Amino acid sequence: MNPDKTRKAVLVFDADILMEQVMQDLDLFREVLKAFQTDIPAHFSQIREGIATGQTGLAYRAAHSLKGAARNVGALELAELTGELEQRLQDENLEADTVRLIVDAEAAMDRLCVQLDVLGL
Repeated sequence: MNPDKTRKAVLVFDADILMEQVMQDLDLFREVLKAFQTDIPAHFSQIREGIATGQTGLAYRAAHSLKGAARNVGALELAELTGELEQRLQDENLEADTVRLIVDAEAAMDRLCVQLDVLGL
């Protein structure tokens, strides 16, 4: 089964989620988003390293952390994809479609960054 054909459309970014988390504080909103964007590459690096070295636990923990952070800031598409990845890693599923989820999640991250740039965030 091709996961791309069965995946439902998910909003890239919902600013209301983060705005609620920071109690409408726009400065804190921007600070949290900046920190999130700064941390994303390290999570993906750990996921890739864990898969490359067979350390699924490392990859799983990084996917789990990224999923939670993405949910907290309203990066819904990234959260959904990393949630799927997290489940596969928990099951120690390292098949090609699992690696494809990493590529899809990185593309979601790119879409998120573009949307944040367009919004001036």
